[in-house]
Amino acid sequence: MHNLAVRRIWLFLCVAGFLALGARAQTHDLARFPSVERVLAEPGDDAEHYATLKVLSEAAQMAGPAGQTLFGVYYNALNDIDFRMRNGDAAAYVAFSERLRERLAADEFRSGVRARFGLDGAAPAAAEESDELDRALRASVPYWIAVLCVLLIASPLFVFALDRRRLPASARGRDSLPDALRTVHVLGRSYDVDAHSGTVVEKESSIEQRLHVHTTGGGATVIGDHVSVAPTQVHAHTEITRKDCLWVRDAAGAEHAWNFTNAALQARAGHALSAVSRPAADGGAEFLLAYNHATGQLDTFGGLARAHQPRRLAAWVATTVVAAAAILFAMRVVVDASGDTVSLGAMYQLGNWPAPLGIAGVAAAICVPLCAAALRGLRTRAFLARTAPAFRRHFETRTRV
Repeated sequence: MHNLAVRRIWLFLCVAGFLALGARAQTHDLARFPSVERVLAEPGDDAEHYATLKVLSEAAQMAGPAGQTLFGVYYNALNDIDFRMRNGDAAAYVAFSERLRERLAADEFRSGVRARFGLDGAAPAAAEESDELDRALRASVPYWIAVLCVLLIASPLFVFALDRRRLPASARGRDSLPDALRTVHVLGRSYDVDAHSGTVVEKESSIEQRLHVHTTGGGATVIGDHVSVAPTQVHAHTEITRKDCLWVRDAAGAEHAWNFTNAALQARAGHALSAVSRPAADGGAEFLLAYNHATGQLDTFGGLARAHQPRRLAAWVATTVVAAAAILFAMRVVVDASGDTVSLGAMYQLGNWPAPLGIAGVAAAICVPLCAAALRGLRTRAFLARTAPAFRRHFETRTRV
């Protein structure tokens, strides 16, 4: 996944380089190319007009990116003539094809068309533009590598630096915990935890099964007199969710429902349990782990990953701005290499920011979630390596007592 993300970021940076050079590069003067109407109005038959448009379309294609629209216009006109001749008299179409082949095979005809419309310099201009593009891109490669490094360095830095915070506190049930366990600290994240304990009175379990079905293929294709029908394929997969509700009676005699989803915790009536939770968004308790005093099993839950999830919006904004500034600097190098001179201050004017911000925003949208997921995984592993064993030792001490 990381390699795929890097390739995508590199693609965006290369596109930025091409756009920067294209904004400054000199394009071929297309005003010399005649319109389709002008060509069709000249003396000659359909083969003459078709051959002329063919030569013009080749010249437009060689004129660089600016000539692609004009090439499309000529291409459509060629298709119109060909369609009309194919659906007309068969003998006339054979004669049209023979005359067209002769005209296009004659170098004198091709050079005459180019000279008549002043297009002799189209190909050299395109070649010079291509060489200029190659030179500029080669000169800017180290800077685009530097932009990529800025993205890869800034993303994890901002994800970590802008997420050093303490989650909302809660003091419920903390008296039974030692001071060292009342607040969890893992890689810039701090949050208070609550302790719960009691005896299982009853266990309720349910299984939800969801069937997802989708089809692919199907449909018919007609080619001449033949009809082919593609088979329809049905794909189905089942999603199974197990929900457990443990009714636990605490020391005061009150009963509480502890709800778990796809948990590995094993318990039955009469087992003593202890659990650690943090306040949930709805005001309830989001369980992080639970310990069965009868079996010695310690299980962790999905709330642990949510407690360690970094905020991504602030990191995305900061990474986007820094990467856009780096892209603008690299674009200035590309422009300078193409023959123009632009001061750094002029390059950082407000009007030049939208395109780099868009490119940097998309690249940051790839890097920041990856870094956030990595930081969440590191926090969870740090919790399992240091904090979870401390909770286990505390619960085992209570079991012996």
